[in-house]
Amino acid sequence: MGPKNMAIVLQNEQYLLSIFQPVFDRLIEYERQLRVLQRRLDRQRRAANPDNYNPDGTIKRKKHLKWKRSKGYIETQGKIREIHRLIRETRKTAINELSTILVALGNSFRVEQNSYKAWQSNYGKSIGSYAPSYFINSVLSRAERAGSEVVELPLRSALSQRCICGSRQKKKLSERLHECSCGCRAQRDVLSAYLGLFCNPNSGEWESELTRYDHQADRQLLAASHRVYSQTASRRGLSFALCLDKGHLSRSRRNGDGQVSEADESVRVYQNLNTLIGELALAKSGQLSPGIPCL
Repeated sequence: MGPKNMAIVLQNEQYLLSIFQPVFDRLIEYERQLRVLQRRLDRQRRAANPDNYNPDGTIKRKKHLKWKRSKGYIETQGKIREIHRLIRETRKTAINELSTILVALGNSFRVEQNSYKAWQSNYGKSIGSYAPSYFINSVLSRAERAGSEVVELPLRSALSQRCICGSRQKKKLSERLHECSCGCRAQRDVLSAYLGLFCNPNSGEWESELTRYDHQADRQLLAASHRVYSQTASRRGLSFALCLDKGHLSRSRRNGDGQVSEADESVRVYQNLNTLIGELALAKSGQLSPGIPCL
């Protein structure tokens, strides 16, 4: 999970699900509006107080500068306060809604022990706006009240640097796609969440469990996350949800030679988490739609 986006992997006997989406879609638009208003406020302040600025645009160093506030400046201040109020309310509502959905979907939750103070030094205002620590605490507290298992994974596991083959490869923060010599290709955050399914916080030998597991079928979902992300990463507010139907895989294997290719139609791609949930509800009645074809 980053300050703006989350990656989640869920599994049961029938499905393997992966979700990648912004934590708060609406906050992205509010951020844009806030930047526009803040630039307007600075222009209005400078226009009303030209004597308080040096020729290079910096504020003069005097102890008692008098600042005039125009009607337009006061109006813009009011709009900024309203945007901040909307951000607070939207964030609170979204956290409650999303954490409730996630707790309803699972009975065991695993999350890395991230240092959100360290994130603040790297991401600055985004941490204050998106409150990742508050979001994670909300999910885990609701999960505990619901009687679900909560496991915190140590950072030394370095899930973002690992591969399903057990190898470790250091990546730059800007590298969001994973490619390994073993043939594994995946979106980096989705792969980290997937590896969290196997990580054992009480043992330093969890890699052995990882390598013993047959990832052949799951590679389809990981490869789909790589394709979808690489072709749509430039889109603002990118989100997608993937569904691997294990029941379909079982039928394919019974009818074929037992091998599963990355092009198998068992992986469905949906726009976001809410769309996926709606489709899974239809699946109970046998009406699961084919979704968006993998790119």
